Amino acid sequence: MLIMNRKSADYLDIDRYVREKIFSDREADGGDYPRKIRALHKAIFESASPKQRRYIIMYYMKNMTMEQIADLCGVAKSTVSRTIARGRNNILRAMMADELSALLFSDTHREV
Repeated sequence: MLIMNRKSADYLDIDRYVREKIFSDREADGGDYPRKIRALHKAIFESASPKQRRYIIMYYMKNMTMEQIADLCGVAKSTVSRTIARGRNNILRAMMADELSALLFSDTHREV
């Protein structure tokens, strides 16, 4: 369960959420895997700024270190770290809002 009573989520919260909620076993997920991937992509492109997206893609998808990103972009490593953290928090909030919306929508259309 993701703890969200803090102002921001930490690395472990994000990693746990992505591993358990987004990239969980396709069979156990009831075939909902593609929807979750689409939701993740939507959150990345709608919730993160262009700079956040660029740093996140370089860090997570291209496996670059923060030092490598900083050198390539001409900024301090701390700037890269803060930008990635802000982007992750924006993405996480969007993902959770999307899931909550889907849950509320499905509950309102359920027959009692």
